[in-house]
Amino acid sequence: MVSSPPCLLVLHGNRQSGELLLGRINRCLKKLPLAVVAPDAPHPHPEDANLCTWWKDYEYDGLGESLEVIEKETKDKNIVGILGFSQGARLTHLLALLHSQQGWLPQLRFAIICAGYEAPLPSKLTSNDVSLALCSLHIYGTGDALVTPDESKALMKYYRNPQTLVHEGSHFVPVQAHRVPIYKKF
Repeated sequence: MVSSPPCLLVLHGNRQSGELLLGRINRCLKKLPLAVVAPDAPHPHPEDANLCTWWKDYEYDGLGESLEVIEKETKDKNIVGILGFSQGARLTHLLALLHSQQGWLPQLRFAIICAGYEAPLPSKLTSNDVSLALCSLHIYGTGDALVTPDESKALMKYYRNPQTLVHEGSHFVPVQAHRVPIYKKF
């Protein structure tokens, strides 16, 4: 049993880094009663080596190394929640399935999926045909052209009683002051 304080795993999107995403959402995270770990994906993006990706194509090439990074970064941490953005939101869904099917992150209680989307599963996972009991908050922007609201809504069907936070913006994690109580309550 892990005895460290409750911790939030933050997973950045494609062509980002943990530090970059934290820089954008840290003022909100500081108001939550959780420690935070935000690893970098292990694969540098071909256009900029400072920006990373969790996998390289629609076949999840490199996902194994990403799962190794997450295992290493979360070892001895009490991960109670995951906040994932875009590609990191897709990875959050995959980790929720791994939690349900294989016992990954045993203390996991919730997932915040921002600009998440449905896609075929990698071969490591047996099925997407589950009803995940994990508490989930699905966040999407009505003006998001990269991950449309319909794509985000499609992912919600895999969760029991999913909650939503819809914002008027585009492809970002909304952290305005009036949003913080929503995150706290969730």
